[in-house]
Amino acid sequence: MGDHSRHVATTVTGAVHAPDARAPRPGPADVSSAVAAALAEVPTRSATVRVPDRLPPVPIDQGRLERTLAAMVRSAWLRTPPGARVLVQATTAPERPGGPGALQIRVTDRGPDVAAGARPWLHAKPRGPQDLHGTDGGAGRLTVEANPGGGLVHVLTLPLTS
Repeated sequence: MGDHSRHVATTVTGAVHAPDARAPRPGPADVSSAVAAALAEVPTRSATVRVPDRLPPVPIDQGRLERTLAAMVRSAWLRTPPGARVLVQATTAPERPGGPGALQIRVTDRGPDVAAGARPWLHAKPRGPQDLHGTDGGAGRLTVEANPGGGLVHVLTLPLTS
């Protein structure tokens, strides 16, 4: 994996684990406003957004969510060639037995394909699922996947507030 790809993954992981000057307060956090704040980090019209207007709140500190999404979007934008757009999507999964449903936010860049030799690095610690500090019981997860069409997909999964 190139140095830039390693830097992108390290930047996002750093936002997840960055120490907070104040004690994180698990949510509920407003996802729509966090996505809007993240999009302010990149030029206008550089992202396609497929996020429902109304999303249920998630149990994470609002500031931590905003910083994490901003790092995801900014990193994707840096990997995306001029003229191409970053894709930001959010979906909810229904309740599952023994637990609440989940919210998944996916940020896809349009950068070069990840070389086959680098794929094991994507799934190795500490890049493979990361607990997200500031969530109830560390229940949030951040993963990085290779995009079949080229580039990377940062996936943030958060439990829904019961």
